Amino acid sequence: MNNYNFPLPGSDWSWGYAGANPVDHAYRTVLVVRDPATPPYFIIIDDIDKDGSSHMYEWRLHTGRNNNIDTTANPIHLTKDGSFMDIHVLNPPFSSLQKTITYFNNRVPDPDSNILALSTTAVNPMFTLLLLPGDATVIPPTVSSTDEPWGRVITVAWNGGETDVLLINQSGSPITYAYETPAASPGVSRKPTSGDRKPSSTATVSFEMDASLALVRLDGTNLERYLLTKVSTFIADGVDYVTIGNGTATVGYSGTTIDIDRFDADFSLFAPGITDVFYRKQRIHVVENGGYLTRDPVAGTHGDMTAPRPFRVHAYPNPFNPSTTVVIDLEQPTNVAAAIFDAKGRLIKRLWSGPLSAGLRKLRWEGRNEVGQTVASGVYLLMVTTGRQTETLKLTVIR
Repeated sequence: MNNYNFPLPGSDWSWGYAGANPVDHAYRTVLVVRDPATPPYFIIIDDIDKDGSSHMYEWRLHTGRNNNIDTTANPIHLTKDGSFMDIHVLNPPFSSLQKTITYFNNRVPDPDSNILALSTTAVNPMFTLLLLPGDATVIPPTVSSTDEPWGRVITVAWNGGETDVLLINQSGSPITYAYETPAASPGVSRKPTSGDRKPSSTATVSFEMDASLALVRLDGTNLERYLLTKVSTFIADGVDYVTIGNGTATVGYSGTTIDIDRFDADFSLFAPGITDVFYRKQRIHVVENGGYLTRDPVAGTHGDMTAPRPFRVHAYPNPFNPSTTVVIDLEQPTNVAAAIFDAKGRLIKRLWSGPLSAGLRKLRWEGRNEVGQTVASGVYLLMVTTGRQTETLKLTVIR
């Protein structure tokens, strides 16, 4: 917050960072967990720091006027007509919060509401809550939270045997963590998964990672799914599940597919039997070797060919020496990323990353890499992407 061009290009928070509202940062992270085996739920992390000094903060939630709200225990319990929502307060400690319920008049035709406010005095409260909606058919999980030197661990243990483990890494550095789980009882069957690398009697799952957040679903000690943010390395029980060789990415493994938020990521993903890797619903062609998936540098990334084509791209001259001009014809303003890769899929040069207006837009590549060195003769891949389309073009350098 309070930074120019954040969160959107052109945003101007000068009224704030000039001193009117000196908020150092206010980041909200929302994790939505949906899976056929368990009820859906939400984790909300509100990380806010005003100016490095202690202040009173309130976390507020609007709820219907006719809903019953019980704040006497953790989780806070909202009920109405057989439905409920449990609000598990994971941070700050439940006992340290002041809980109030006040009437809110919308002053518009929309229904009025009650405000549930959780108040605390802190420098950086980092409100962390788990919201579980349900009805009489839902068996609530056992939710716990523990502090670690590097952040926090949240566990959600379901009645069917699945456990979700959320690692919140606030250190900005790689961490290790060992999750202790009861050993499997003899005769208990487990669903086979691609991550089933250990005997079912093992009672510890070890993690090594540099992700800022890691949400992992375990069936006993078997890794079934994961969601990792800002990750370059994720290892579980000695298996390198995720390696990003050129920075960090957000990666989600759902059991049948893997989604990644960077089209240009130089990735190695351990997922035996999985071949579907997507960037914003566009398939990334991969090569499989021993259960590990890496990018196919020749096939590139292709979306639905029946979808509208919001841009076209070409380059001239091609082949070229010493430089070429990349022309992107945009039908509408959009964010564009353009980068050069070698035949092995390694990043050579980023040409552009940001918004571009509609029409013909030109980028120039001088045949140099990220550090300004002249590249050798050969075939290179230009990859241009928007949120809905990716185009790949071969460029030939002749020295």
